[in-house]
Amino acid sequence: MIEFMFSSALAFALYELLAFINWPPAEDRLSLRGVQITFSHRTGRIALNLVRAVFVVIILISVLLVHRLLSPFDTMANYSLEVGLGFLFGPLLAIWINSVVVHDASQDLTRGQILAAVGLAVLFLSGMLGPEAATLLKQYASNVSSVKIAGAELSFSEPDSRARIGSTQLAGSEGGTTHQIYVSGGSNALGYLAGLSLMIVRDDEYITLFGSKNPESAGVKSFADTFIGPPLSCLFGWFQLTADPGPVNQYFTTLATTMERLDAITRGGNQSNKMPQEQSPRLMAMNRAFIQNNLAVATTIAASTADKDALEGCRPLLEQFRRQYCPEMSDTDHQPLRCLQKAANEVNGSSEISAGRVEIFRADILQGFIDPANLTDRPYFAIVLASTMAQLGRYEAAASVLDDWLRQQNIKDAGPDRQKEYGRQPELRISDEWYALRARSMLAAYAEEWLAKDDTRAPTVVQDEHLKNLEAYKNGLKRLLMKADFFQEMEKKCTDGCDVVFRRPGECSSNEPSAKLAQWRQLYTGYITADATYIDRSLKNPDYSHKFAETCNREAERLVNFDMSCGAASPKQKTIYAQSLLTFARNAVRYASFRSETDSETEIKKRLDKAEEAVKFGLEIIDTPADEERQRADKGYIERVRPSFTVEVQELLKAELVEIAQAKANLPTRSQ
Repeated sequence: MIEFMFSSALAFALYELLAFINWPPAEDRLSLRGVQITFSHRTGRIALNLVRAVFVVIILISVLLVHRLLSPFDTMANYSLEVGLGFLFGPLLAIWINSVVVHDASQDLTRGQILAAVGLAVLFLSGMLGPEAATLLKQYASNVSSVKIAGAELSFSEPDSRARIGSTQLAGSEGGTTHQIYVSGGSNALGYLAGLSLMIVRDDEYITLFGSKNPESAGVKSFADTFIGPPLSCLFGWFQLTADPGPVNQYFTTLATTMERLDAITRGGNQSNKMPQEQSPRLMAMNRAFIQNNLAVATTIAASTADKDALEGCRPLLEQFRRQYCPEMSDTDHQPLRCLQKAANEVNGSSEISAGRVEIFRADILQGFIDPANLTDRPYFAIVLASTMAQLGRYEAAASVLDDWLRQQNIKDAGPDRQKEYGRQPELRISDEWYALRARSMLAAYAEEWLAKDDTRAPTVVQDEHLKNLEAYKNGLKRLLMKADFFQEMEKKCTDGCDVVFRRPGECSSNEPSAKLAQWRQLYTGYITADATYIDRSLKNPDYSHKFAETCNREAERLVNFDMSCGAASPKQKTIYAQSLLTFARNAVRYASFRSETDSETEIKKRLDKAEEAVKFGLEIIDTPADEERQRADKGYIERVRPSFTVEVQELLKAELVEIAQAKANLPTRSQ
């Protein structure tokens, strides 16, 4: 806001200075290579105003470029959107005021002057709000489904006729400890980022499980523990209790701006082991920006409620500031707002941060996060940036960030230098492959959310890209799972095809050590859900008949034969297997329609009967868990209405029974 006001005032003053200079008398004609162009007095004035405005813009843009390249204080460079709008607003306001001053006082303003005033008001609000303006407009537009004009309704979207299966489960992101929000049509980005530190720990464990040395992830984990986990856990707890997205949207809007600026810094300095010396002032500014974001979250939530449950998730964040600013207070008599006010006086002030604030104000934490190894070898910077975009509904940007990291990773891994490193350190290939799978899992999750929000309008090419990534992800998990004894046995049974047999999950039979088995089970659940999502998306693809029909049918039969006894404890094994049964049934109905012109009525009916059997078996094993999850009478309203993955699968199974009945009723009747 301050940047916009300052740049507007500067541009306004510069324009007026030029306006009152005695310019050479304006000619009423212009000669150009023997051609004469005649101007009216009004046209000449307009041309002169435009020349002045161009002079102002050129001068101010030059100032901006000089600041971006040379200035030790890069406010103008950092706030280029607000500054740019100010440079545009200032001259336009000056032109409008000058036109009003010379306008005949006895006459009303012209229609053009009134419209210009409205346009200036809109431009002023956009400049005052800065990046938040675009976000607010986008969020408003995303909630508009239709507009009525003179009795005619223009519909922008139509509800999906069939509810979707839950988004792909990420390997290692479940188990009751990772934050998850199952919100219909919403994003899980808040939950993923709140559990970023756990994700990093799990990734280290998986890489060790696969035979590599424990990777060095201390730098990125320190960043997650300091700048990402505490505020996101606080917002997650708030949202779970209140369903109020206001503080969440506000935080992610500022986080997006901070991450984009940090991304610009890294692109200018990721070719060396340390950031260039000239980048250090900008890096310190980014460090302060993260702290200010944390402080804003803590202040907003602490000022909004005194409820202990609501503040419980904010405890790590509030504790950071208590240790720094109120060490004399114990945790029991801690007064959050008092400490936060002391923090605000220093953090938001113009003076340098005190040297004693070493714990949360250490620039080396941010330096460690954007270390070149973390940027190129590990995907966490890309995950934070993409998750921020996804939470704000910018799914195209989120997918682009992750895809760009994967493409750069592929180029680096195929290079001769990396190949030599693989020869010296074979375990390095293991970590690289896993990090690529982690990035693919996040890309799959956000692409699935994107397509679920926009099912009826998503271009085929977007769906194809999603399917390619899902296939690479599940195939990568399958290669790793071949090291687990229980998966080897199941894979052998269906190598050359197998009869469809439905199995209720039971006890897991494995000789793997208990600690390793828990990790293999998480991976197994991730693989099964990725496979189910791949089949479900293929069924909806416009090119299903030409590209996917036969492959999907084989995959669905193979999927339903995988025993979920060795699946993870969360999500429930019964829920995941019921999801597999649902996928099998959906494929059977779609495949029966595809084969209706070539298969006999008996064959089609047999296929639909098997689908019906699968759905009924799925309801049989999931009804009890679903009923248990519906028992929330003693909970608050938000808790009672919160979506349940198990209940969602149960409802989809019931809806599928109706689909199967309709398919049977529409069976073609012809001679055998």
